[in-house]
Amino acid sequence: MADVMTAVDYSMIGAYLLLVLALGLFLRRWASRSTEHYFLSGRKLPWWVAGTSMAASAFSIDTPLYVTAITRAGGIGANWEWWCYVVGGMFGALVLAALWRRAGVVTDVEFCSLRYDGKGADVLRAGRAGVFACFVNIVAMGLVLKAVVSIFAGPLGLHPLWVLLPCLAITALYSVLSGFWGVVVTDFLQFWLALIGAILLAVFSVHAAGGLDALGAVIAADGDRAVSMWPSTGDSESIFAAMLMFLGVQWWAFLNADGGGKIIQRQLACRSERDASIATLFFLVTHYVVRTWPWILTALASLVLLPKVGEGEQAYALVLFQVLPEGLRGLMVATLIAAFMSTIDTQLNWGGSYFVNDLYRPYLAKNRSENHYLKVSRLFVLVSLAGAGFVALWGESVTGLFRFLLAMGAGLGPVLLLRWFWWRINAWSELTAMLSSMVVASLCRYQGMALHDSLLVTLAVCLPLTIAVTWLTPPVGEVHRKRFMERTRPPGFWKTTDRVEKTPVLEASRRGFAGLVLSWIGATAGLFLLLFGSGEWLLGSVVAGIGMTLVGAALLFVGWRRVL
Repeated sequence: MADVMTAVDYSMIGAYLLLVLALGLFLRRWASRSTEHYFLSGRKLPWWVAGTSMAASAFSIDTPLYVTAITRAGGIGANWEWWCYVVGGMFGALVLAALWRRAGVVTDVEFCSLRYDGKGADVLRAGRAGVFACFVNIVAMGLVLKAVVSIFAGPLGLHPLWVLLPCLAITALYSVLSGFWGVVVTDFLQFWLALIGAILLAVFSVHAAGGLDALGAVIAADGDRAVSMWPSTGDSESIFAAMLMFLGVQWWAFLNADGGGKIIQRQLACRSERDASIATLFFLVTHYVVRTWPWILTALASLVLLPKVGEGEQAYALVLFQVLPEGLRGLMVATLIAAFMSTIDTQLNWGGSYFVNDLYRPYLAKNRSENHYLKVSRLFVLVSLAGAGFVALWGESVTGLFRFLLAMGAGLGPVLLLRWFWWRINAWSELTAMLSSMVVASLCRYQGMALHDSLLVTLAVCLPLTIAVTWLTPPVGEVHRKRFMERTRPPGFWKTTDRVEKTPVLEASRRGFAGLVLSWIGATAGLFLLLFGSGEWLLGSVVAGIGMTLVGAALLFVGWRRVL
């Protein structure tokens, strides 16, 4: 360990940790005002704060490990496994963000009570809160902690407990003290620090590999498979089938098809609908265009520096400790800790909001004081962190856990979208989709199915079952449905009385929906062109890259002109 890290490196890490803890202490009094301040910062966030926080929480410590592993195995085109979510992300930014902000709920699970009525709404709200807070959230945090072990325990030769325990202790203290105010303020620092670290590592790793020309020689020897922007599945028909799966199915057959709880939490915390939409756009550009290429360049360089390393997830950490000099090595470790903390504090606050706002407060302990609910929220932080540590120590690989979560949402994603646009969806529809998707995806995982096979099987079983339950159970009552429509003004297919249909705000919302769809398609194409254009000029095709970038920026501007 002494050969890898020096006193200068440790001083960089220590300075960062002291700064974050100081911010947590300073923001403690703001977080203690009420549960709405603890979970949503009083709904006063401007777009640039909310958007940066979205980007920081999505830049998890496990993300570069995952990108490195799939790029080493399948080339740049393998990243379509997560690039495809640009489609749903843009739909969320242009269409759903404003709807979520109008809903005015504390969590997306509370939305169940706004959208549905009767016993089914209560069962669904409590069930989703329990499943997501106590299972999905803990598994997701286990993913991040597993990445901590992969990055530090292997290269430094430490036992996993010596890595996990300090990380858990620091994160618990910071998260319990500051609430969502601390999350968003420190996310702003953590995002830029983590981005600088990723860029520095990319620069040093490419230089250590001999520069882009040396990478080109390795790529040429591999038949250009490594730098192809398309999935490396063989012939053109196979590539077409893979792209059809990515762009036609995977983005909506997804656990976060409606934006996902963490993104929605920040949209709900924005000060206006416009801020919620622009914040989500900022997140999409930074996540898919700005941050993609530092990770991919490091992964390509690792093919030269570590050609015989079998475990792709380890390659990122090994390159880090191999190429960075004293001081910068400590800074890079600090940036990875920043990425870790920005994700974990988000998961803890988000999971606590589900447990307290949607399970404990409405069903287990009604009419208690705000101080009581804040204490329960902080206690839940400690319990969920312990569960995440268990997953990290005994779970499978980062990539394997990530793909299991993707497959688990295949049956639920369609309902999460349809509930905004089709009046017939009810609480039993969503409950059926959630439970059946979990069961089928678990069975597929047990059988060792590949991701796409698991997605298709889960979708084929769960979607027909959900539609059947939808038609066999009664719809949401007219009075409740009217209240929901007047509050959120959703577009789509809604069966209502003539009096409600003639409401001016509802009619205006419906007339603008077709234009929003066209804007969504154009803006999505624009973001993809920005993504690929950036890659082209980084890898040497400067003219093509600049052309794609300019066209992409124009399409993005045209698609967003009504919002900007």
